[in-house]
Amino acid sequence: MAGTDLRAWIVDRAALLLDVSPQRIATDRPLADQGLDSVSAVALIGELEDRVRRDLDPDLLYDHPAVDDLVELLDMPGRPPSHAKGA
Repeated sequence: MAGTDLRAWIVDRAALLLDVSPQRIATDRPLADQGLDSVSAVALIGELEDRVRRDLDPDLLYDHPAVDDLVELLDMPGRPPSHAKGA
């Protein structure tokens, strides 16, 4: 998925979870600072796993808290932020 499309998707999902318009999501600020709580973060990562079709570390938003950081990491070839299931 291209970075621009992924960024727009994450912004839309975060806005839905926060009950705000997508224009209110600052992509350079941590989502937690914008009101995303841990329950919503887990939900977002779960949906993102389905979207990018790979396993993602549940702590991904803690290590890469802003939309821009997250997109940059997910767009990086050869560095999938995954974890081993069942490990």
